[in-house]
Amino acid sequence: MVDVSAPSRSRRHPRGPSPLSSRFLVLLILCLIPASGDLQGQIFERATVLENTRIHLGGGRMIENGTIVIRGGLISAIGRTGEVDAPLLSRTIDLGGADTTAGMIDLESTLALDQGGKRSSQMNAWDGFDRYASDLIREALSSGVTAVVLVPVGGAGITGSASLVRLSGGRTGALGELIDIEVAICIDLSRQSGPIGRLRSFETVRKSFRSASDHRDLLEDYQEELEEYVGELEKRDSGADDGKEDGDTLDSKSVADESADDDEEKTEELKKPDRPRRRPELQVLLRALDNEIPVRVTAHRSEEILNALALAEEFNLQLILVGATEAHLLIDEIKEQGATVLIAPAVADLVPGADVHRREHPGLAGLLSDHDIPWVMGSGARDPRSSRLLWMEARRLVSGSPGEDPFALVTRIPARHLGMGRRFGRLARGLAADLVIWSSDPEIDPTARAKRVLVDGKTVYRLRAPARREGSL
Repeated sequence: MVDVSAPSRSRRHPRGPSPLSSRFLVLLILCLIPASGDLQGQIFERATVLENTRIHLGGGRMIENGTIVIRGGLISAIGRTGEVDAPLLSRTIDLGGADTTAGMIDLESTLALDQGGKRSSQMNAWDGFDRYASDLIREALSSGVTAVVLVPVGGAGITGSASLVRLSGGRTGALGELIDIEVAICIDLSRQSGPIGRLRSFETVRKSFRSASDHRDLLEDYQEELEEYVGELEKRDSGADDGKEDGDTLDSKSVADESADDDEEKTEELKKPDRPRRRPELQVLLRALDNEIPVRVTAHRSEEILNALALAEEFNLQLILVGATEAHLLIDEIKEQGATVLIAPAVADLVPGADVHRREHPGLAGLLSDHDIPWVMGSGARDPRSSRLLWMEARRLVSGSPGEDPFALVTRIPARHLGMGRRFGRLARGLAADLVIWSSDPEIDPTARAKRVLVDGKTVYRLRAPARREGSL
């Protein structure tokens, strides 16, 4: 009798490799690939798949049941769940239908910024950024802000350069990655009260730009003289070679000696031009004069705005008017100059003298749009925690303009304003994986909170569950 309850080994059907052994085989093959640098990072970077999420693409476009694949800090795939393939060995997170948006960008912030000390054109905001101010930075992240333009705040006049910082996490616990150390040169014309004070502040700034302009003229003259000098040297060298003949021998030495003195006199007459001395304090101003970076001028009152426009016209600057509380009084002048307006709240204690809200226009954003004047917004330099109010400010600004998209004001538009539209500000394949998962739809629910924030594809913030009281279930 044959015992069928325990079949012999020889009768077992051969099985294919188990999923576990397949993974080991793939890893072994990958380890044998002589990859280096970025390729090696892409191969061994474990992908993250966010599935079952409502994806906000902007402009009212939505993917109701979507999937986002993140690898190497970038969005490698995005689309409807079921239409996007998950890479091998990827980590999958089910978001349970939560809303996902691009991270917000604050164009005017003092987040974790040292506001003490004297300011100058040589200073930049990045040097004063406290990367270990975790409470402040987490508060901004909890509001959905993933990048900020830090603006140095100081006295009147030139305060330094604004810096673009991404709120990514570091290995040592520090937060913040420098993207651009010089986004713009910052000038404050609103710190002085009274006509005399404002005039002094304006003239001081104007004198600095005049010095930079004169220095640039010196550099251009030097470059022209240097080119002439080099050209003359090459001409003399080629002339000396042409004067030689094949029959020249040592017998001609006496002839050469006779002309040596003449050649020495000619060489002494050809003097190399002196290079102008370096002026480090003028370097960023020279970039502004060459239109390599814009100039941000904080000006709230009409007279301050007029001074900013005059400065831009005299030196042909790319002007960004910050604050511009009374811009509605000078619409034609602003449009003629081609300036951009950065709407940012003003606080009376930061602007001495008369109340800055004395002639504020409630519909300034709509008025600027009606006159085709480009404008953007920021949370303002009220305090280091201002970024947490960015979304609230965006909703307030467009409350009277039904055609405006408040979410674009804090994502796509600021990214484009910074020239970073192909890297940040949208959820699309190939762009940075800076995104926010919300507790509810932020576009219709003002109380929506960020549940999770990813910067560079890595989680930098998670909403902590409230602690349960003793005796609660």
